[in-house]
Amino acid sequence: IFCCATARQTRQDWFSAIVSMFHAFDGVTEEIWLDNSTSLVKKADTFDPELSEDFKNLCSYYDVVGYAVAQGKCRHKALVENAVKQCQNRILKPLTGRAFFSIKEINAAIVPLLDKLNNAELVDRPGSSRRSRYQDEELIYLKPLPLIEYAPNCSVLKRKVRKNNQVRIGNTRYNVP
Repeated sequence: IFCCATARQTRQDWFSAIVSMFHAFDGVTEEIWLDNSTSLVKKADTFDPELSEDFKNLCSYYDVVGYAVAQGKCRHKALVENAVKQCQNRILKPLTGRAFFSIKEINAAIVPLLDKLNNAELVDRPGSSRRSRYQDEELIYLKPLPLIEYAPNCSVLKRKVRKNNQVRIGNTRYNVP
């Protein structure tokens, strides 16, 4: 289970949380399932939801398939709903009543509780935890993280290499090996 606090639920907050999740998992999943957040899904629809272009770019960068879950279909994401319940009971409740002055401070308080949650022994699998199960069974299916960190505000420029082995960006020419 992964969770983190964000200031709002803006697109940038979602992107930073997704990137943090990939780093916490030490790899990239094959799919990302969304709960129809208005900052990532332009048009929520039961059969054909429309994802935002920025989210499609993030998915393309990490070679991930993005899906939006059908509205009101909690049974389609039962494992996620259970993880949310676990986070509410084992992370948010213990933090209730504490004063925090920054998102960084909240996330620092979440980390030990999240570790405790992931290291707790599973009822249906005595002797194992979410973390051990993840490391033994699921980690091998993750793709490696890209070498260059994702930057949501950067644009990709496609340039042709000229005969003199240079590309031109604006009024500046760069040599290409």
